[in-house]
Amino acid sequence: MNDIDRMPPSTGNAASSPFQQAQPLTDRARPILRRARSMALRPDGGFEEARFMIPVLPLFEAAFTAFARGALVETVQGLVAIEDLLPGDSLRTVGGEAMPVLWIGSTTVTARRDLPSERPVTLHRIAADAFGPNRPMTYLVTGPAARLRQATSRMGTHGQRVLCPVAAFEDGIGVSRTTPPSAVDLFHLALPRHAVIRVSGIETESYHPGLGTIGAVGPAMRDLFLKLFPHIRGPADFGPLACPQMDPDVKEGGDWNAA
Repeated sequence: MNDIDRMPPSTGNAASSPFQQAQPLTDRARPILRRARSMALRPDGGFEEARFMIPVLPLFEAAFTAFARGALVETVQGLVAIEDLLPGDSLRTVGGEAMPVLWIGSTTVTARRDLPSERPVTLHRIAADAFGPNRPMTYLVTGPAARLRQATSRMGTHGQRVLCPVAAFEDGIGVSRTTPPSAVDLFHLALPRHAVIRVSGIETESYHPGLGTIGAVGPAMRDLFLKLFPHIRGPADFGPLACPQMDPDVKEGGDWNAA
């Protein structure tokens, strides 16, 4: 186990945090950090676990904040709660292909804004059958990184099915913001390449940072980000998108129709 679960200290061992290795900072420049965890598949079929601190920046948080504990992921052996998945488990993609889980990231967040020690995130609750029978099959709580695949003629997509942030479906009824009274564990997972998968009966995606997002940050942040994924050597290793992703800043609310 690789345990690097420390805040970048002002004094002490400089090797205790990958953030400090990548970009030594003064106290004044130090960013807000969040604890995160990962499990990654090893070449021998086992897996390694790591704990670390990530900057509270969209590029980093998107890798850990898609689905809450209890989300049901479609595997070749049936539905499995996302918190029970292990690297090496095979998922059934929407196209019917079986693909192994290479990496699972998780973090613990709060949606409450009355806790000064926490950095709140926006959570959404999707009601059972919100998009049709068994879509989802039971209520589903998502974080800001979750995208649902749907068809839209908006923004020049000409009816193409795209992966759209959950926030775009918010209507206060089927999809609404939720503020749980306690902290929530969120997860995301990566496959050998980007794929459309089903979670609780809804078409969504495995993790992909998006085209061009890694190049938008500086070299130090890029190197720190890539260290989170043992199976990735460079941005190109994430591969192409299986389905276009809608910009996360898309206007919320509307008449979306999830696939």
